[in-house]
Amino acid sequence: MDGPSMTDRFATAVSRHPTSPIVRSITLGPGCCHGDRFLVHLPGDGEDRADPDQFLADLDAPADVVEHVRELSAFAPQWYLGVDEASRRRSLRIYAAHAARPLVLGDEAPAIFVGIKWLSEEGSTILTFYRSTVATERALGAVSGPIREVLADLVLRADSWLLVEEPITSRSSWDVPTRRVSLADASPGILRIGEGFGVEQDVLSAALDAESTARVTRLAFGRGRAGDEFVTVYFTRDDETVGSWDRLTRRSGGTS
Repeated sequence: MDGPSMTDRFATAVSRHPTSPIVRSITLGPGCCHGDRFLVHLPGDGEDRADPDQFLADLDAPADVVEHVRELSAFAPQWYLGVDEASRRRSLRIYAAHAARPLVLGDEAPAIFVGIKWLSEEGSTILTFYRSTVATERALGAVSGPIREVLADLVLRADSWLLVEEPITSRSSWDVPTRRVSLADASPGILRIGEGFGVEQDVLSAALDAESTARVTRLAFGRGRAGDEFVTVYFTRDDETVGSWDRLTRRSGGTS
C-alpha cells in the first residue's frame, strides 16, 4: 500500500470518536506472537454516530470493500474498525453488526457479525461470518490438549459462542466470551499456550506484564486460513480510548 500505513489510516478513521474504547489483542500460533492488533467499536447513534462514507474515505478503501459496506449499511447500525499491522497477513477489518436481528449478505445464512477483511498486501478481500452457536465437543476438539484446558478455565456462557467461517478459505474457529479476569490472572494459562506453540516465553511474558491491569474480554481459537492452530486473546483497559492512541502505539509491539 502506498502512502500512510494501515495503522495511520485506521488511526485517522477512529480519531473522529475520541471517547471510544480500544480493544487490543495478542494472537499466538506456531512460533509466533503478534501484538499490533487494535479494534474500536464506533458509536451507533447520537452526534458522534459513525458515518460509513467517512470512514471508507479515511481508510482509502478499495471498490469491493466500499460495495460490501454500503450493502450492509441499510441494516447494520453498529460498526467496528480493526487493524492488524504485525501479522504475516496485514489487514484492515470492518465489522458490521446488528443488535436486534441477524445480518444476511447475499445467499449466506444469517450472521450476528459480518467481517470485511481487506488484505492490502495481497490486494484481496475476505468476508468472515460470525454465527451464534453453543459450546460443543467439536469446538474444543479443534485445539490441542493444553489449550483446551486453558479455554475450559477461561470461557464463559457456553450459549454465547460465535462460530467463525470464511466461505472461500479453510478457516474454522470460534469466538467466545471469557469470565471476568485480569490479564495478570490469565497470564499463567496464556504462557502455557505460548509454550505449546513454541513462542519465546520471555517475549510473551514481557508483553503480558506490560498489560497486566487489562481485562480479558474474549478469546478466539481454532485453525486459521493456512490450517495452523491459533489462539487470540482480546483485552481492554478502562483508560485506553481512541484519545490515548499515541500512547498505545508507542507501547505496541509484536514478534514473528
